[in-house]
Amino acid sequence: MQPEVQIITGTAGSGKTEHLLDCYREALQAGLSRHSPGSTLWLSPTIRSRRQVLDLLSCEQMPVCFAPNVYTFEAFAEAILDSLDEPIQTLPEISKR
Repeated sequence: MQPEVQIITGTAGSGKTEHLLDCYREALQAGLSRHSPGSTLWLSPTIRSRRQVLDLLSCEQMPVCFAPNVYTFEAFAEAILDSLDEPIQTLPEISKR
């Protein structure tokens, strides 16, 4: 099965975020019904946009979600590194340049 890519465009206030939130809520609920928590991921570019998504995620049909997996890119990378069996070794400051 080929992966499907959808591009959603529109002007500010046209309902893009609400549409994506509806799709994400459905995916969260489907994951819960299949007993596969953690099967969804929402990446936000900033902490502010992450907080906005989390604030808007709860609704009448889904008043509570304990692990919505909404991350910033940085927090997602940290979560991946934290899940590794072996500790990571960071580069010294001089090597980063």
